[in-house]
Amino acid sequence: MRQAVALGSHPLAPILAPYGGMPVAPGMFALSWLDTRRLPVDLPPGLQIQYVSSLIESDDVMVWFVVNDSGLHLRYRCPDTPEATASVVRWVDAATTALRVLADAEVAVA
Repeated sequence: MRQAVALGSHPLAPILAPYGGMPVAPGMFALSWLDTRRLPVDLPPGLQIQYVSSLIESDDVMVWFVVNDSGLHLRYRCPDTPEATASVVRWVDAATTALRVLADAEVAVA
């Protein structure tokens, strides 16, 4: 984990510059998972943690599943168009509903 955190602390733009820079492609989709409970530091519960995504020029959709001591959180970013907003919000709603069904079933079994 320490190696991943150290690697993630380096900006990618200078590293990728000799190879044409940061990729910019239409229709990119990124899905990430972050479990802050596994960080090598203990974060106080009242801390307002800020999650920063990559800074690239793209019309991409990005989805983050973030787990911390208060539960599972789903965050997303999408292009500011009616079509993207409608479809991504539908997907986020469906994913949230499915996760709640699974969590409720797990609680019922326990």
